Amino acid sequence: MGRQVGEFMKKYVVGFIAGILVASVSTSYAAFEEKTEAIISKLMKIKINGYTAELEEPPLIVNGNSYLPLRATADLLGYHVNYSDEEKTVYLDNKNLEFYGDKQVYYSLDEINEQKKGNLVVFMRNQVSEIFYNGEKYPFDPIFDYYFDNISEKKYFSEQALSRLTPKIHLENLKKYRVNRAENFISRY
Repeated sequence: MGRQVGEFMKKYVVGFIAGILVASVSTSYAAFEEKTEAIISKLMKIKINGYTAELEEPPLIVNGNSYLPLRATADLLGYHVNYSDEEKTVYLDNKNLEFYGDKQVYYSLDEINEQKKGNLVVFMRNQVSEIFYNGEKYPFDPIFDYYFDNISEKKYFSEQALSRLTPKIHLENLKKYRVNRAENFISRY
């Protein structure tokens, strides 16, 4: 009698495990059969700091979430994209912002206006500070992004503030300056 109960329990346990396996496989299969809705949106506009960006590939909308081409979007934001096949990793590096130690790089407003087609105009009043460029306005921080040299009466803007204007403004060919606020002077890099 003990042997019959043992055989019955053995068959019962094997059947139970087989049932669990079949059930888990069918639920795993059901998870792969999920319906996804994707739309290629040629009408969607992308604006970066007020600037309408032109992308070669249109955005993709999947289940209500917008997806943009990474390389094109990174270029518009001033980032360089690298992919490591070995690591299966995408690297984004900001090519416009350069820091030298803890000092920010600055550019002369006069030199920017000499080289560019449109003029950068600065507007500062009651805690509202904006750069106007080709009819569009961009906010900036007057404490960290701006320096006024009392001796030369020239205005300088941080690379970080000006990078918000990319891709409209390119800084590669301009002279770089370093601001020493503690000693109140500016010098070339």
